[in-house]
Amino acid sequence: MRILVVTPQPPWPPNHGAAMRNSLLVQVLGARHEVDIVTLAWPDEPAPADVPGARRTIAVVHRPSGLLRRGSNLLTGRAPDLVFRHMGRPLRAVVQQRLVSDRYDAVQLEGLQLAHLAHDVRLTFAGTRDRPAIVYDAHNVEWRLQRAIAGQARGWRARYAHLQATRLRTVEDQTLAAADLTIASTADDCAALAALPSAMRIVHVPHPIAVADRAPAGPPEDAPPCVLLAANFAYRPNLSGAIWLFGQVWPRVLQHRPHAQLRVVGRASERLRLLAPARTSIGGAVDNVQAEYAAAWLAVSPVPVGAGAPYKVLHA
Repeated sequence: MRILVVTPQPPWPPNHGAAMRNSLLVQVLGARHEVDIVTLAWPDEPAPADVPGARRTIAVVHRPSGLLRRGSNLLTGRAPDLVFRHMGRPLRAVVQQRLVSDRYDAVQLEGLQLAHLAHDVRLTFAGTRDRPAIVYDAHNVEWRLQRAIAGQARGWRARYAHLQATRLRTVEDQTLAAADLTIASTADDCAALAALPSAMRIVHVPHPIAVADRAPAGPPEDAPPCVLLAANFAYRPNLSGAIWLFGQVWPRVLQHRPHAQLRVVGRASERLRLLAPARTSIGGAVDNVQAEYAAAWLAVSPVPVGAGAPYKVLHA
């Protein structure tokens, strides 16, 4: 089979939860099929590298909508912010061009951020029998995450999260209707998606792990205690979790282990530089996150929501 995988951020290097899942799924698929990747890339980040197992990786530089456009969509539009921030003509044009120029058997969309592409694929092949199968990999049940946030927040934050949850649930249901197959990363997510009105074929595909890559050796015995926080900090729950760790947990750690070090790595971790507490280093996006795990005494994941949280725990 020939498969086109579309991702909302580069899957390589696999330095956060979504990239870990996407890159390993591509490697598994690439062992038996021909796989091409189209991915969004960000102007201030290096060009993404090819994923082992893929024939080619096509990066589309994405310039997210500004606050004015996002505010307008919030007040007068219908798209949830998660989807609206990832919409753009360049990505849609590249995906359409690939579908027309190359005959694919399946298109796999990694995450609800790309929901609009499911409808684009159907429109491109409307009235024909050549349409590739549409596979939607739901990394999270996004509306449940926002509903949980709405239950914990107060005031305008709670109202905003409730609005986003309502919009996300609608789009999630529409995406299930457009997809030929939906993949859930957990059994709970599978059950939640199956309860939506448009649910059809939903399967549970757990997070893959490359067991052979696990490093058995720990850090040197004379190294100071190092705690690792690795995440994609462009994802707001990860950012909030880091801030909570900085203020509520790390000061207590230093009371008992004054020589301990906190290492923070991952996309957009630079946003935390001014908030970082004592004995914290910010490493930015790293090419080899496994080396970071190998050097750490302990890995932390202070985020109770999102598919990436249990995946990072499993990966560590």
